[in-house]
Amino acid sequence: MMTMKRLFQLPVQTQSGQDLGRVVDAEIHAETHQIMKYDVASPSLLRGLLPSQPLMIDYRQVIQITEEKMVVEDSVQPAEGAKDAVLENI
Repeated sequence: MMTMKRLFQLPVQTQSGQDLGRVVDAEIHAETHQIMKYDVASPSLLRGLLPSQPLMIDYRQVIQITEEKMVVEDSVQPAEGAKDAVLENI
């Protein structure tokens, strides 16, 4: 079992090992209490160099969550023209 406190600092990587950042927030469905999307902030080194919004990862793109990290699909791409970068391909 994982606490929300631990989840909100979990590193996020793609299947191929690309670091996307850390989980900083989540959207929860009010009726089912299921996490629908994870907000991921880019690594702190990149945050200072690039303007960015949190990356939104749909729960269906998550392959695995362990105590060490969250692994998401390699094929995810930021949505074009979106205010928040939302990973698509779901």
